[in-house]
Amino acid sequence: MSISAKALEFVAAKIVEKDAENGYLLIGAILGIVALPCILIVGMFSSGGLIDKEHDPYIKAFQEVGCNQSSFYTLEDMRFFNSFTVPNGEDNLSQEEIKQRMESFYYYISIPKTDGIIVNQNKVCLLKSDDEIMDVLVKEYNVVEEERESILESLAQMRNGRSNFDMPLQEFEGVKHHYKFENNEGVWLSGTEESEVVSVLDGEVVDIVTSNEKVKYVEDDVMIDKSKGLSIKVKHVLNQEINDDGEYNQISVYTVYSNLKNISLSVGDVIERGSIIGEAKESVLYFEVQNDMQENVDPALYLYLGSNEIHMPLDEPFQFTSPTGDRDIGYHYGIDLSKEFGADIKAMLSGKVLEVNTTCSPNGGPSSCPSTGQVQGGGNYVVIQHEYEGETYYVHYAHMEEVLVTKGQNVYAGQLIGKQGNSGNSYGSHVHIEAHTEAINTADKETMVDVAEWLELEK
Repeated sequence: MSISAKALEFVAAKIVEKDAENGYLLIGAILGIVALPCILIVGMFSSGGLIDKEHDPYIKAFQEVGCNQSSFYTLEDMRFFNSFTVPNGEDNLSQEEIKQRMESFYYYISIPKTDGIIVNQNKVCLLKSDDEIMDVLVKEYNVVEEERESILESLAQMRNGRSNFDMPLQEFEGVKHHYKFENNEGVWLSGTEESEVVSVLDGEVVDIVTSNEKVKYVEDDVMIDKSKGLSIKVKHVLNQEINDDGEYNQISVYTVYSNLKNISLSVGDVIERGSIIGEAKESVLYFEVQNDMQENVDPALYLYLGSNEIHMPLDEPFQFTSPTGDRDIGYHYGIDLSKEFGADIKAMLSGKVLEVNTTCSPNGGPSSCPSTGQVQGGGNYVVIQHEYEGETYYVHYAHMEEVLVTKGQNVYAGQLIGKQGNSGNSYGSHVHIEAHTEAINTADKETMVDVAEWLELEK
């Protein structure tokens, strides 16, 4: 189906009528002529237009992933994108297929932590950028590249002013420090030399000050106090889920950009998303987000910042059964951890699955299975490319009973990737974890990294 036909069938103007028991009834409405053809939503969320919230596979998948309900409205975007990946736009994907797509390429998923402690059991699920999603749809789902612009124009009309945060620092390289003390919370973001700072959304400049307030900052691995310096506060109005009257619920948020130089804005200026605010001194920006009461909140609720925090691969308590190094049966290039057979194995960091093997008997060790592949003798295994402290590592999680991720899938720190087993060259139920600085390496001391140091384990 062409983009025009699909758009006429799917997106543009809508009125949402909420039924307390049955969910949302979307009623098509034709708007005036716009750049694209007028677009009519006809039963946007199902062929009859009515969602049974209790059984809707999108809602159930969202809940199964454990996403915070504040991102619930982004399911509308996912439904829209998915309509271009199924025959005739008839979305009949299963809950498991939807969940796999959510975790693989639709959302950045993270577990909120402060000083290494999980502060909220609900995960933060932030929709990836439109271009990131379109790249996957073109590559993996045969969406035509020439239709990208039309699809995104239709999406913008459907959103009707709703948008997600842009990264405030161009040429963003990473988070230097996530600061939280009493009522102050923010992040130091690092970029390239003379990085420009841009507005995350449309908004209005409400304050410009030079602040002597001190916040913690990491320099050469030493924590120091650093003044915020020149700061600009911008007020934004966010459109979120649609209310009973068919209109977006709106909330006000404020963003504060500090440690600036070379600004050319004044209080009262109205700026657009992506507008240049100034430059970050020394290529670092202190960024804060405030709610409608102008109280600081975690920026990670609105902006995906990645994760530099290690997540334990097994839930504690577990046994550290074998460290890296010499042992009677030969040199050990990784570490062994053990809980019980079938225990959950979780990704230590966010990353991308490069290879999996699922061909071995889950409790068949010791054996040479598999005899081919990147981790020969590793049984059922997963290889994930992780970024940690500015470096790239290739980590093997081996000897699993069951693998629960697929090649090419993106994973988040703490995500379930498999079950502890006794497959391959294994003499008892455990998980073997081995990290290297080069992609295709096992049993190589030159590229090996001791994961026990990451996890602060001592044997």
